[in-house]
Amino acid sequence: MQYIENLKSKVSLIKVIICLALFITALFIINGETIGVAKLVKITGGVSILDFEKGYTVERAYDILNRMGAEGRAYYLKYIIPMDFVFPFTYMLFYASTMIYLLKITPEPNRWLNYVPLVPIMNMLLDYTENALIICMLTSYPQQLPGIVKAASVFTNLKLNFISMNAAIISAMIIFYVAKRFFMVKK
Repeated sequence: MQYIENLKSKVSLIKVIICLALFITALFIINGETIGVAKLVKITGGVSILDFEKGYTVERAYDILNRMGAEGRAYYLKYIIPMDFVFPFTYMLFYASTMIYLLKITPEPNRWLNYVPLVPIMNMLLDYTENALIICMLTSYPQQLPGIVKAASVFTNLKLNFISMNAAIISAMIIFYVAKRFFMVKK
């Protein structure tokens, strides 16, 4: 993958740290009390967003939307959803730059590792698709869209699994780097 090889020359530890700072900033904003999920939970009396629900049913999704009330649904659509298009971009930048940096500094990485930076990109696209489906649910409320809800639930599950996969890949790459760098016999 020539594209990844080109990116290796552009990614540095400083850029990874900048991406981490962007990711953490977006994480605090989207979960915060100013315009984030914490404020939504206050508005709704304890109801949170569908993005955190793993494997929700049509009934569960509409129960959450009902309990949010009109003010909660409007807040979700106006504040949380726009931020939830920025947040996936920031975690994609951080995860992908970290993976590319680890590829760059690892002596003789396996060729298959060049494909792992695609995982955060897929993660972001899954999150964006989930968001688009949730927008459909919010804007059509109170009309129920069972097919949309089922698809959104699948994308939520995939997104959450990909988040775990990103963490696992980065952990494995760090172990691989340490093993190659400090414990493998040099030829």
